[in-house]
Parts: sequence; structure tokens; C-alpha cells
Amino acid sequence: MKIAAIIRAHHKPEFLKTLVDRLSASEMWSIYIHVNRSSNIEDFYRIIDKSLFLDSQIMVRWSGFSMIEATLLLLKKAYENPGNTHFYLMSGQDFPLKSDRNIRNYIDGRPCGDFIQVLTMPQWHKPLDRLNRWHFRDLPLISPHSLVRAQFRQFSPHRNLDNLLHGMVPYAGSAWWLLSRPTVGKMLNFIETNPWYTQAFAFSAFADEMFFQTLFANLDLKTEDAAPTSAHWLPGKANPEIITHDIYLQMQEGWHFMARKFDEVYPWMLSLNLH
Repeated sequence: MKIAAIIRAHHKPEFLKTLVDRLSASEMWSIYIHVNRSSNIEDFYRIIDKSLFLDSQIMVRWSGFSMIEATLLLLKKAYENPGNTHFYLMSGQDFPLKSDRNIRNYIDGRPCGDFIQVLTMPQWHKPLDRLNRWHFRDLPLISPHSLVRAQFRQFSPHRNLDNLLHGMVPYAGSAWWLLSRPTVGKMLNFIETNPWYTQAFAFSAFADEMFFQTLFANLDLKTEDAAPTSAHWLPGKANPEIITHDIYLQMQEGWHFMARKFDEVYPWMLSLNLH
């Protein structure tokens, strides 16, 4: 088993180095990193092997389609290596919860081997207006939280989802997943031969929580129906809580492979025996 860790990062190079050092200590991982074009990549090059980074950098904006573009760059690059058997989308603020042996045994012991959350839309936290309204999250001049953007979304015409998705049913889920090589091959082939699919999500919001999930479900692929990365959410909060030692220990009691998100490197992380 060889898992390609495809990592989207935009800040905290010191923490990313801790994650890279942990993964690099094992033969089970190969590493591919995209750093947001808005970041100073030299800060990363100073402490992390330059060969692990993609040559191309995309200006990634929160909740924009640019997140999909960066992910596809990583996925296609990693797929070029026939030795990669699985592909794990991570952020630069993730850290393993389990040892490599536990991760390998858990994946091998599951019938599907694909870990992606797939929920029919709408859900209370995944509304259809993310897709059937026009969104311009990648516009550089307007903040995602601005009143102008909110008013435009409110009064913009609805898009016909049946026409937009060519009859596909929309699905959503966690942005983080682990997929097997056969599954990734089918998905990349569909994207390559059906350019309309990429265009359908170009003006959506939070495409990273719909794009791969919708394609996965409509290709009739089978999932373990859970994302492999655990986050600590509190009711009413828009973002997950920062992981503390106590939260990390609680998360270790479950099956998930990775935890997010971390805000700094804690001394106790460096002494964990996760190999």
C-alpha cells in the first residue's frame, strides 16, 4: 500500500513540516503539496524539501472553485505515479491519529476501501443554494462575507440543477477523503471526457464539499460512507475547534486516521509513536 498524501496548504510552514516529517518517516506515504499563491512559498522551501511541492501555484480563495482546481492539480500529479494505490486529501493543519499499521489494516479490512462522506442534498448544513445560485467566491475584489456578495446571491436567478448537472443528483459531504486508485482513475477519466462537469461547479459555493461527492455517487461507486479525517465541531460554529491534547486523546478512541485542525506544533506531538 502506498498512500499519496495530497496536501493543500496556505500558512503555518512549521506545522506542515511536522506533518511532512511524520509521513516521510514511513514507506507507506508519498507526499504532494500545493501552497496557495498568496503565500510566500520560500518560507516553506526553507524548512521542507522543495521537491515535494507542485511547480504550479493557484490563488486559492476560501469556499471558491479554486479549491477544486488546486486539488485536481495534486490528484493528477499523484496519479501519474503508478505506485500510488490510494489518495488522501489533507490540509496543512492535519496530523495522524493512528499508526501506519493501524491505518493499513483498517483500509485492508474494509470491503470498499474508499472513505468519503456522501450525503444527498439538501442537508441543513449543505443547502442547495450553494449550487443552484450564482456565486463568485473567486473574485478578488469582493470579500466572501461582504454585503454586496450576499445581496447578489439573494437576488440572482436560480440555476436549473437538472440542466446544470445533466441529470445527475447532487451530493455533498466533508471536504476531506481517501480514495483508491481505481476510483480516482474513473473520476479523472470522467472529468477529462466531460468538461461540462467542471464548468457546472465553477460558480458554486463550497465546491470542495460537492464536486467529488456528487461525481462519486453518480458513478455508482461504493463508499465506507465516512470521511477519514476527524474534526471537533461545536454547535453553531462555522469552523472546527483547534485541537488540544485532550481533544486529540478523545479522537484517538475512534477509527479516524487523521485529526484537524491544529494551530501549532505541541511538544507532545513530537513524542507520539505513530509508525
